[in-house]
Amino acid sequence: MTTGIGVFGGEINGYFEDGFVADATGNAFLVLEGYQATIDAGPTPVQVSDDGAVDFSIGAARGDHWVLVGKDGTTLYELTRAGVLSVVGPSALPAARDAMWSDGVDHVFRAGAGAIVHTRLAGASIAAEASDALPLALAACRVLRMSGRSATDAFALVDCSDGSTVVHFDGSAWTSWYASSKHYSGLAAVPGDTRIYLGNDEEVLRLQAGSVERIDPIPGSSLVSVAANDVFALGYDGAYLARMSRWDGAAWSPRRVEDTTLGDHLLATRRLLVTASNDNARRLLRLQPNR
Repeated sequence: MTTGIGVFGGEINGYFEDGFVADATGNAFLVLEGYQATIDAGPTPVQVSDDGAVDFSIGAARGDHWVLVGKDGTTLYELTRAGVLSVVGPSALPAARDAMWSDGVDHVFRAGAGAIVHTRLAGASIAAEASDALPLALAACRVLRMSGRSATDAFALVDCSDGSTVVHFDGSAWTSWYASSKHYSGLAAVPGDTRIYLGNDEEVLRLQAGSVERIDPIPGSSLVSVAANDVFALGYDGAYLARMSRWDGAAWSPRRVEDTTLGDHLLATRRLLVTASNDNARRLLRLQPNR
């Protein structure tokens, strides 16, 4: 159950089809709208767009700002809270902009065709980069989500025609970690823990190496984890109503809500749970979870 639902910052006009990401401090949010982005860091949202070079559909946190990728799939950009957009540097590696994740500091991962590009940033430039191939059997599949705990402990959710596979990066290579004939869209690595959560609109799985546990039939097409026993799941049930649930380590606390209140994207920090509304105002909502 949640309390204190209200607008975070101000009303933002636009669509949230591409999701949103917090900065590494958890105090500012970048709303991704494809053709532009909106920064919500205070009472007045800041909208950012350019001449069409930047892809405002994926982004990653780096300190108190963000890293974006160009529509060419190779050029990286830095975006500050004030809305200043600058080029970090062009990559010499193949285009990659299917999914994106960072450790919040200097390591950025971008998924492309059959590989994930790993970039290490130094200041406003690229210090090193490598293209690490996915396992051969997944070369024709698409990475949907990425999550992780560090630059040497990252995960990617790969969607194939015959199901989903979670792959793991240990700092040197991506290897298959878990495979299923079902399709999943939610992925969340638990900070400071060895577990990850995997979900769709029918169930949520808790995974450890060699262990798979189904945690009740809770819809979890979007997942976030802020601690080992603090996981939020958002999805739609059989009646097509939005259902948000919180796992406290022992049980889920589900709450059905109107689908005009919650959208498809969910994000959380240690202080705040945020979701994009699905009503005509397209507002970014702040929900204070009961602790």
